[in-house]
Amino acid sequence: MVNCHIKKYLIIFFVLVQGAVAFSCASDDEVLEVVDLSVNKEVVDFKSEAGTQNITVSTNAPTWEAKADKNWCTLSVAGKILKVSVDESEERLVREATITITAEGQKKMVKVRQLGYEAAILIDTNVFEVEVIGKEITFNVTTNVEVSAGFPDWITEKAKSRCHERDKSEQFFTATRTRRLRAEARTLWKFLSGSAARMKKQATSRLKFTKQGFTRKPR
Repeated sequence: MVNCHIKKYLIIFFVLVQGAVAFSCASDDEVLEVVDLSVNKEVVDFKSEAGTQNITVSTNAPTWEAKADKNWCTLSVAGKILKVSVDESEERLVREATITITAEGQKKMVKVRQLGYEAAILIDTNVFEVEVIGKEITFNVTTNVEVSAGFPDWITEKAKSRCHERDKSEQFFTATRTRRLRAEARTLWKFLSGSAARMKKQATSRLKFTKQGFTRKPR
């Protein structure tokens, strides 16, 4: 009789252990099924001419898809590369489209902008936070006018390598180490500006730089 009870309890214990293991495996599987989705660009800018640019899509989902909300912006997929193509623009102003990339419930949005024939300056990133020790600042400029840049004295243009000299759109600057400042950050606004003679119109684009300072220790 005792042996029967022992066997009964052993069977119950074995079933419980199996259930716990199965639950643990299911939990692990659920963790592994979390879908990651990222893109290397959130803004893609074009001149008024027809053109194509690539976006790299990274995800652990088996499939993903992308759709554009304007018919002048077409998409094609080659592996992890999403090719974005735009038709030539004959419009006066900058036009915009939105690309929606989805993968098993995850979603990323990419903005597409294209110049018209009116003077304009497009900058892919216009907000920068600079640490005390300084950092390299890189941004892309797409424009149909000659531009000149105005920056605070702690930001200097970085010498370009030969390969980057050919690409006039990519701008390299260096934020130098700051002097000892008050605890609060210093925010500066500067402009890239240009003008087109035949259009007789000036174009401006605003950049924001936030410079962190040292915090003084209380005496």
